[in-house]
Amino acid sequence: MYFLIKIRNQQAPKAKKTSFYVLNFQTKLDPDHACQAIFAWLENRKQAHQSVAVFKQAYRSLHLEHIEFISIRAISSRDKEKEHAFRLSQGKKLALKPKHYQEIEQWEGET
Repeated sequence: MYFLIKIRNQQAPKAKKTSFYVLNFQTKLDPDHACQAIFAWLENRKQAHQSVAVFKQAYRSLHLEHIEFISIRAISSRDKEKEHAFRLSQGKKLALKPKHYQEIEQWEGET
């Protein structure tokens, strides 16, 4: 399943304040709970002043201090929806480590 994450960067130039990222996350959670778990996990990383790796032709870090998470939406694997999500994100994908996926799954188990 894919997730489209919409963020607002308070320190970016006005034209680039809002951007999108795609996360490919194979989970057995239903889409609503997965969105909530991802959102909570990202907020926890933000509070801990940690970054998230992003891949677009090369790896870089997305520093979360000045980021506001606007929405997270589950995207089905249907081609039109997935293609639209990738166009919005301009190919920017969150690159999580296996332990990050486990942390998200564990968060869901704690609710």
